[in-house]
Amino acid sequence: MIGNDLVDLLCAKQESNWQRPRFLEKLFTPTEITYIENAINPLLAVWSLWSKKESVYKIIARLEKRRFFAPKKIECLFAGTTAAGILPQETNNVVYQNQFFKTTSFFKEHFIHTIAYQESAVPFVLMEDYYIENKYCSTQTKTVRKKLIAAYASHTHLTKEFMSIQKDVNGIPFLYYKDKKESIPISLSHHGNYVGFAIAFEASQFRPNFV
Repeated sequence: MIGNDLVDLLCAKQESNWQRPRFLEKLFTPTEITYIENAINPLLAVWSLWSKKESVYKIIARLEKRRFFAPKKIECLFAGTTAAGILPQETNNVVYQNQFFKTTSFFKEHFIHTIAYQESAVPFVLMEDYYIENKYCSTQTKTVRKKLIAAYASHTHLTKEFMSIQKDVNGIPFLYYKDKKESIPISLSHHGNYVGFAIAFEASQFRPNFV
């Protein structure tokens, strides 16, 4: 299983006032709030933790075959509860109902892109992100789907014209080839001016490209 989430930091700063009363309390545990309050860059800490929760949530939604909103039940774990810094590439464990997940957040100039996977099964992850000028949701959805299909076709040497991405009744996306659902998990994300995806290949399914 794989999950990903992307946060446009400029957009998040403009659209979400995380410092307003009770904002943090609705989304984060006391330990997470302590981490944010002691961070060198609290804004970056807020959206880093949020992207970790969102990426793990996408895995849970697949496992439980349902959508829900309970961000405080998805808890980020720290080596120390008052960690003050955030590394350029930060890896954390996340727990949900005694299930453990691994997340890695990539901090780029204007956005954060996080991937999550189950700790017991480490996949080969193909992860890409792109800047897009158009902020319309429908345009971004089409763009990120097109990018994912192109990448999947390139690495599996399948014909992309036979591929599509369809959502199930719970709104969870799946990749199809010739109208047959593929077993490889995918995850899509877009926010602000950025779109991104992650594909979890098994070793036997991945055929690298050679120049």
